[in-house]
Amino acid sequence: MSFKIFKKKNVYSGLVMFLLTGMFLSVSSMQNTYAITVLGYDLMTNAKLSLLMIPGMLAAGSLGSFWFSNNLEIKLFVLTGFAALLGYCIILYLSMVPEMNYERWYLPMFLKGYGMTVLYIGIWFYMMDKMDMGEMMAAIGLALVWRSFLSTAFFGALFSWLQYKFQVISIGDMAVYLDGMLLNEAAALQGLKNIQINAILASDKKLLGYIIIIGFGSLMYVLQHGFGKEKFISYKRYQRVIQGRNLIASRRKRPHNES
Repeated sequence: MSFKIFKKKNVYSGLVMFLLTGMFLSVSSMQNTYAITVLGYDLMTNAKLSLLMIPGMLAAGSLGSFWFSNNLEIKLFVLTGFAALLGYCIILYLSMVPEMNYERWYLPMFLKGYGMTVLYIGIWFYMMDKMDMGEMMAAIGLALVWRSFLSTAFFGALFSWLQYKFQVISIGDMAVYLDGMLLNEAAALQGLKNIQINAILASDKKLLGYIIIIGFGSLMYVLQHGFGKEKFISYKRYQRVIQGRNLIASRRKRPHNES
């Protein structure tokens, strides 16, 4: 299999956007930790949260069908996907408290389902654009591995390590305010759960803050990306292209006028 296809701009740009998508989707590990450890959900209730993504997936599929049927700009389509996942992280950041109503999961899970489906459709369509069948078949396998395994596995492992590290730091910060001479064993055991919950909330919010900052960077990356359209670095280059096109158009009109 030839790896020359990965030198194409649309292919390696699509891989970068899939990497950013994997970063957003790896937030699910923090969401599970928060739902089970802090909110006390059982495994069945926590699994039902994924069902709340279905309306967002259906909305993204319907919008994608309308979008590509009318040949609208793919940049805006992909931008809505990243914006939805960024909104999911922001709402999750603001909602991480010791107690939360189940109904408050509706909007963030809708945005997560919508953003994930939009990016899977839009980025995949952009990556495979202008490829013949042989190149496409060669790229599909590695692109699937990159999208579904490598990006999510890398960020999942990184987030798990950072989450534990930030918890240790948070517990160390709270230990400054605890006095062993005034705190007996019974009170310490009673407050151990609250200390652990506060450490989890502090670490998750700290990590989500970094993800949100990178998320705004992903929006800027999509906004500046051309998605196959010609971009001009300088005004002089743009002016030369326009003059060249005008010259070609005048030469085409000349034989017609002479006749």
